[in-house]
Amino acid sequence: MAFPLDVDPFLQAVDPSTAQDIANIKAYQSRVESGDFSGAKNFLMSLSNGVQMSLNAGRYNQVIDAIIAIEQFYLGLGGVREFIQNNVSAYTNYKQWDNTYTYSVGNIAGNNSNWYSCIQENKGIQPGVSSDWETYWQLILEQQPAVQYPIQRTQPTGQIIGDLWLKDMTPITIDPVLGNNTPEAIKYAFDNNVVPSTWNVGDTIKIQLNDGTEEVFVLYDKQRGRYEKTDGSGSTNAVLGSQNIIMSAPMNTTSTNVGGWAQSNMKTVTMNDIYNKFADDWKSIVSKVKVASTVGGQSTAISYSDNMCFVPAYAEFVPNVTTDGYKDEGTVFDYFASTGTGADTRRAKTFNGRTYAYWYRSPSLRQSAGSVGFSFVLPDGAFEPTEPASNPLGVAVVITI
Repeated sequence: MAFPLDVDPFLQAVDPSTAQDIANIKAYQSRVESGDFSGAKNFLMSLSNGVQMSLNAGRYNQVIDAIIAIEQFYLGLGGVREFIQNNVSAYTNYKQWDNTYTYSVGNIAGNNSNWYSCIQENKGIQPGVSSDWETYWQLILEQQPAVQYPIQRTQPTGQIIGDLWLKDMTPITIDPVLGNNTPEAIKYAFDNNVVPSTWNVGDTIKIQLNDGTEEVFVLYDKQRGRYEKTDGSGSTNAVLGSQNIIMSAPMNTTSTNVGGWAQSNMKTVTMNDIYNKFADDWKSIVSKVKVASTVGGQSTAISYSDNMCFVPAYAEFVPNVTTDGYKDEGTVFDYFASTGTGADTRRAKTFNGRTYAYWYRSPSLRQSAGSVGFSFVLPDGAFEPTEPASNPLGVAVVITI
């Protein structure tokens, strides 16, 4: 049984690989040259791999027949070509029909449990209802599913059978200048290991916030595998950090570092507030990761917490940290790996136009009475081991991709 009732059983070809194979081929050719075609065929069939080493008219025609069958199916009336041409389109900007909205060709709108594609720009022409709606709209789906997701590249989290998601298939353009790229393009480049050679540690990009303002972030690191993602999908590919201080806030509401970063007010409240200020396109590319810090109380024990954004550890901003506890909270970002002249100034950040001290997430390990704070960065970029946790200092944010 063969196509179209079943898949043709094409035989896998092999090359001659032994001296005996060569001898058999010569014996076969000798029979053909002498005109003993029946003997040649019988000899070929007697070999365990004889047919696999030969290409004859029968095998060649079988391949040709299969190709022609596919082409005829594609070209035939009602075939694949007509279906693609008549039914597959690039749809954009789904929204429930709105009589105040101007729809462009390719936009889709939901109305009365159906989905329609705009085929001619219009405003106020209700699909399926207005007398001339068919001039402007094409019905593409009847009976809307319970959930309609926006057009996007990745499958929505939580999608179940009956929910509809239209995948965005438009090409992603990656600009050689980091700062000219969309968040989606940046994530695509790092996730697929196609980062342009022109993207360098230290490059900057502006991140839009929901209030219409923006923050400049620096590419701190391009190392793959620095942080583990909490969803089990692997590890991060890049680290970005705010170029300057975003706000001033205490690490805790009281002067304690017990519980470390994981239980601090900065982590549980302030970081969530900052993350929620990011525009949605930036939120969508930030990875939730496991971050290490000591547990406070001058202990060198390490705990891990889940973070969308966080403040840096001492060992992530300063190279060659060897102190137990501090050295276990991370490794230095490439942007801060230099130990030469001016290394501290790279860590200096401004707030409201002047250099300003800001927090590390590292609880103080100073073994003395009253050391219940966290370490921090002095205005000149140098390290300071402790500051009472209830005092407000600058907040510099790190995110990962």
